[in-house]
Amino acid sequence: MENAQNEDLLEALIRSTSRILSGVSQLLREYGLCTTEFAVLEAIHALGPQPIQKVAERVLVTSGSMTHTVDQMIAKGLIVRVRCTRDARRFYLHLTPEGSRVIEAALPKHNAYIAEIFAPLSAEEKTSVTQALAPLMR
Repeated sequence: MENAQNEDLLEALIRSTSRILSGVSQLLREYGLCTTEFAVLEAIHALGPQPIQKVAERVLVTSGSMTHTVDQMIAKGLIVRVRCTRDARRFYLHLTPEGSRVIEAALPKHNAYIAEIFAPLSAEEKTSVTQALAPLMR
């Protein structure tokens, strides 16, 4: 019985995550972004200029993937690397005017999509699911 419940839960998590990510990816294509690039823009937009390592931790990517993503985003003119004045070994990521324009256009549509996808759940259900999954996110 427990094994069947575990399998049902796993399938529900995978299917719902796949559906959500598919919708987000489709929405972001309008802006020429992948989900990781959007997450980087959103992190810098929300928190201000950040060290590359902090952004990588927030968007849940490895340092190698982050380097590749940052290089692509610089080439697109969305962000710039700025050397830290206190520690020359450290770089901060800053939004360019184009990066600000893109995130400010994409973020409301992203938020509306997320609100729509979770609309069937009550506030209590959202809290319950979040709390129940918290141990798995560590």
